[in-house]
Amino acid sequence: MGSPLRNTLAPLLAGLLLTACGGYEASETEASALPPGSLAGTIELGLDAEPSEFASLFVMARRDPSSALPDLLRKFPVDALPQSFVLDARHLLRAGKVSGTWHLSARLDADGELLPSRDDVEAHLGPVDTDTSGHVLRLDTLVTRTVTPDDAGLPSNHPALGGPAEIAAAPDASALPGGHPPVGGAPSGHESAAPAVPREAGPRFVGHVELGQDFAAKNGSGTLFLMLKSSTAARGMPRAAMRIDNPRFPLEFDIGPEHVPLQVENKADLLAGTLYLSARLDADGNALSKDSGDLESDVLEVQADQDPIHLALDRSLP
Repeated sequence: MGSPLRNTLAPLLAGLLLTACGGYEASETEASALPPGSLAGTIELGLDAEPSEFASLFVMARRDPSSALPDLLRKFPVDALPQSFVLDARHLLRAGKVSGTWHLSARLDADGELLPSRDDVEAHLGPVDTDTSGHVLRLDTLVTRTVTPDDAGLPSNHPALGGPAEIAAAPDASALPGGHPPVGGAPSGHESAAPAVPREAGPRFVGHVELGQDFAAKNGSGTLFLMLKSSTAARGMPRAAMRIDNPRFPLEFDIGPEHVPLQVENKADLLAGTLYLSARLDADGNALSKDSGDLESDVLEVQADQDPIHLALDRSLP
């Protein structure tokens, strides 16, 4: 039922970064209202499947349809079908612009992981051009085999395998629609400040990150990732995430609902209860790679609106 998945998938393209942060959402299927560099359409259910039996609904776009992981990615609640969508620069999984030809896909996914599993339901469409709308992704293909990390050319502990990108990409400023909020980098004149993102009401996780004494030479270089998760597992999508380029330490942070990567209404609920916070100073700016010499902190058990949190980057990856 449906064609088998490919046995060979290309390796992951470089670099995932900061959470999809606001921007254009209205009139998603109207081409005249879309920001430049967009793909828009609707996801429909084609098989007699019960959406509530699935964990996630993904919509994706790839430049190369054989790539293991997508170039553009969004996640929606599974109870929203049919689901309109827009993919644009906010959803890039590496810095750059949305242009040229794309291959669209969607998937009802049972385990919430990016690689497809047996009995997931998929839709495929393409090639399509940038700045087009009205695309219909009909979920009518039953996945017949599970794609393993080996099939995809990825290591089994690759962080992307636990869910959609740990954090979404920080696109080039020129790729963003007019009025898009800032997406990275410390404000001028405030070396220790985290990036400015429009603040939303709700739970807050406030604290600071220090650099271990043995790593003073790394101050002001690399990319700092702060990730707030529901468990201590290395895999899986974070509840909230923040990226700071060329951070100066000690660095203060304030994480709230605006840093939740999912396009959902209950962001505050996702930050309730016990969560787990960690920091990583990454040399290449790729949120998915963990290379020798990158610095990590311990994973701390935290709750919102408590005492300030202290994270120390005092461990170098071998």
